[in-house]
Amino acid sequence: MGATILRVKIVSNFAANFATSVVIAALSFIFFFGAPRLSVVLTLVWIGIVVFAFTKFKLRAFWFLLGTPLAGYGFFVLYRIAEGCAQNVKNCP
Repeated sequence: MGATILRVKIVSNFAANFATSVVIAALSFIFFFGAPRLSVVLTLVWIGIVVFAFTKFKLRAFWFLLGTPLAGYGFFVLYRIAEGCAQNVKNCP
């Protein structure tokens, strides 16, 4: 008797994957202001979905990059904060 802990069904439907990608990117943007760590996790999940899309859908996967501004906002802001702290410690939050 083997116990199955977790079953993951990979959806290979373009529309479902695209919708999931956009929703996760939007949630990553929304959660950045209240829960930045969750935002980073969601951004990493979004990156995984985009990589999967490029392996599965080839050129059609460029549509998945529409979520880049939403998902990348948190990393950009954190980079700017770190850059400001590197220049002047008084700029640190």
